[in-house]
Amino acid sequence: MTLIPQVYAELEVLGDEVTSCAQASLWAGLWTMPVGRVQNLLERLRDPTQVDDVHVQLARFNNLFPLLVKTFCTQAFNDETRRNDPKPKRNRAVADSALDRDNQRCVLTAAPHPEFCHIFPFAALKLPLRLSYLLSARTVLWGEDRVKRLRAKLAGRYYASDLSNRPNGNDWTNNPNKKPPSRSAKKPKLQKMWSMKVRFHWLRETNITSLKSVVDFSADPTGMFQEPDIKRPIKAVNRMTWRPIENGQVFTFSAEDRDDLPDYDILLLQWGTLRMWRLAGGADSAMYSDDPYDSDDDKVPAVSQRTAIDPRQSPDNPSSNNSDDYDRSRSRTPVNSNEGPNYGESRDTERDNQAQGGDI
Repeated sequence: MTLIPQVYAELEVLGDEVTSCAQASLWAGLWTMPVGRVQNLLERLRDPTQVDDVHVQLARFNNLFPLLVKTFCTQAFNDETRRNDPKPKRNRAVADSALDRDNQRCVLTAAPHPEFCHIFPFAALKLPLRLSYLLSARTVLWGEDRVKRLRAKLAGRYYASDLSNRPNGNDWTNNPNKKPPSRSAKKPKLQKMWSMKVRFHWLRETNITSLKSVVDFSADPTGMFQEPDIKRPIKAVNRMTWRPIENGQVFTFSAEDRDDLPDYDILLLQWGTLRMWRLAGGADSAMYSDDPYDSDDDKVPAVSQRTAIDPRQSPDNPSSNNSDDYDRSRSRTPVNSNEGPNYGESRDTERDNQAQGGDI
């Protein structure tokens, strides 16, 4: 994306302080943003009345984003940070209902005895004030409206981050305890089903060593991805078909009530956060201090390799693994749009949302 080096050019006016903004966190964030939002950021940097405020927001984002990644990886924080925070409560009834609805099988692998999971780590709710603070740092990249929706959904004693393990297929084929009605029985009235399609990705990591590394904003991620470790291959299979789960595979979530589908905004939060983390090297999140402003330059290594962008190519997406390559023929709203999802009834206008799937 040719706009990213232009963002860096505007940041160079900071002089020696440019390193507070030109870090891997921001670079990865720019690669995951829609082109329109990058253009908007560039315009703000060129506006004399806004440039100083934007510099402060970008530096704040770089300081706080590693802690948001740490939250997603459920790394423990210092007990002092959560001593006075209210403890969240798990809703066991919701979990049991979701597992029963999914016939006690994992939505991805169809393995029996799955665990009820959350799109956003439940443990993060032990730090509600800190979580709200970390999310607010995303405003400079995502916009105020989107961050407000996330803060509202992830606050409180119960929150809208339940992700049920919904299997593909209809209820009869996936539940051996249920029998289809006999031919002589009166045909039941067809039940309208809401559905959402989610694309699964195995995300590759680049050779950047830290989210706080100072990077070349003209670097092209496609030349920085690490080769998979042949000694530790990533494998997952569907336990019913024994076929491997492929990169880019689409899974369908279905429900009679639209509100029972996975929350679209929180899915995008997960996808964006983990995608940025892997683009910036995917380093162990435990390396980052609980204090976002604890600067120890000796612990922040630089980029080990840089690759310039070919201006004739100017890829808008770093790779098929880390890009929003959703099926446009099925989608009404871009995946990274601030608008809500277009849910579909049955197969009419089903969403083909792209969301990151973690290790299984």
